[in-house]
Amino acid sequence: MTTEGSIKDHFMKKCSIQYKGMLCEARSSEEKRKNIPKSVWDSWKPHYDTENFKAKSAQCSKNRLSEKCGEGSGPSRHTGGSRTHREHARKLATVLGRPPHPHELLKKTHTKRNDEFVDLKSKSTYDAVISKITSASQLVDESGESPTVDFSKIYMDEVGGVKKACIYGLGSQAVFYENVGSSSASTSQPQDCSFDARVKEYVQEMKEEMKHEMREEMREELREEMKTEMQLEMQEQVDKILQERLPILIAGLPKPPPGTLPDGTPPTGTPH
Repeated sequence: MTTEGSIKDHFMKKCSIQYKGMLCEARSSEEKRKNIPKSVWDSWKPHYDTENFKAKSAQCSKNRLSEKCGEGSGPSRHTGGSRTHREHARKLATVLGRPPHPHELLKKTHTKRNDEFVDLKSKSTYDAVISKITSASQLVDESGESPTVDFSKIYMDEVGGVKKACIYGLGSQAVFYENVGSSSASTSQPQDCSFDARVKEYVQEMKEEMKHEMREEMREELREEMKTEMQLEMQEQVDKILQERLPILIAGLPKPPPGTLPDGTPPTGTPH
């Protein structure tokens, strides 16, 4: 049964991924985007110039390009495209007539049209899982019957379980696939649709709230900018008026009496 807490956890994970992508795009741009307040943008730039951040950024780039299965194997990739693993799982369930097993989803999202795997890691993982499934299927218990094969456990054991809220081959939404393919797993379509509707509703509410907060920040920033511009413009207008009126005002002043010094005092020796 899905709880509000699990929906929120899922939403926050998606937000985290989206936020990282937004920061990466913003950092690659030399100009401030309209949806980022100036105060926030100005606070980011000094952080990006620190040696600590540069070192972490370089290490992350190196990790993404690392060859996890040895030299020459290439970095890990997938062919899922922009569609989420959950969407791929749904389409695969329609074809198979049941929820897909984890290794089936791995193959779906890591092979080309000719069923060739895109990297060595996905191929070696898939082959190892298939080998263990085959071995487990051939076992016979004391009653002479083959035991039920737990596809999920075999897959989890092979990939090392959950790492950083993800399961290799199942995408960032691994929390929804923990029971996919197990003998006890049963996901009804109505529950799935109800869950999706609640997630979408929650996401929409959060989006509206974030938009409102962002609009308020931008309005406040705009008000400050307009206030500063108006003050400068008014000062310029006052200076301009003074420059235009000053000669007229000076010309309208009464002339000093004859023999008066420039400062208005009578010359020396002049009787008072």
